[in-house]
Amino acid sequence: MDVLKVKNINKSYKNKKSVLKDISFEIKKGTCMGLVGESGCGKSTLSKCILGMESIDSGEILLLHQPFNHQSDKRPLRRHIQAVFQNPASSLNPKLKIKESLIDPFRQFESQLNLRHLNYQNQNQFIRDLLELVNLPTKTAESYPHELSGGQKQRVAIARAISIEPVLLVLDEPTASLDVFSQNMLLTLFEQLRKELELSYLFISHDLAAVHMISQQIMVMKEGSIVDSFDKEDLLLNSRNTYTKELISVFED
Repeated sequence: MDVLKVKNINKSYKNKKSVLKDISFEIKKGTCMGLVGESGCGKSTLSKCILGMESIDSGEILLLHQPFNHQSDKRPLRRHIQAVFQNPASSLNPKLKIKESLIDPFRQFESQLNLRHLNYQNQNQFIRDLLELVNLPTKTAESYPHELSGGQKQRVAIARAISIEPVLLVLDEPTASLDVFSQNMLLTLFEQLRKELELSYLFISHDLAAVHMISQQIMVMKEGSIVDSFDKEDLLLNSRNTYTKELISVFED
């Protein structure tokens, strides 16, 4: 089953510069699609279009087989797609305790939820369960964002994103601001959560090693176009695009 289908989308900005050029791909339920490319190639613009944060010029974005980009009211589908960005502080209100940030998505979508993996009995128990899922101590609930490390804040952002059990998480450079140790820990956590909660991911990064670690399929973007797309196991085939081979040479170094 496809949870996301992107069909021939194009986007240009006011200066007529084409940012996304005829992008098409599908993400299957329970899988991770990795998207790799250099800074400025259009990766983040693509993620914003998929999330409905930016419009597209043409094409179609289907979420759970329903047209998402054409919906004037995206709220009915919104709960099925959540995001984790590079800077976790951007999704956390500095004036709110972590427990208040964690419960906010549940409050927004409570009437629409039919949780399959999480169990809401009361607010405190639910917050404890979320923190446990991302390997944070219970006391984190009483902290403010500025009291946490970058890695801890990113784990809170992940807990917040999974709290309403979306079918798809858009992970836009979620490890880029972390040290190598924290990056590896977070990638392992993403893999655990994908299996445990039956999540699907669009994992966006400039780091081919990170993409290769957790993805089942990989796409390579250059100058707004998908220039290569393949199963993870086929990364080193000679048929890979020239640009992909350039990324592989950096990856192997």
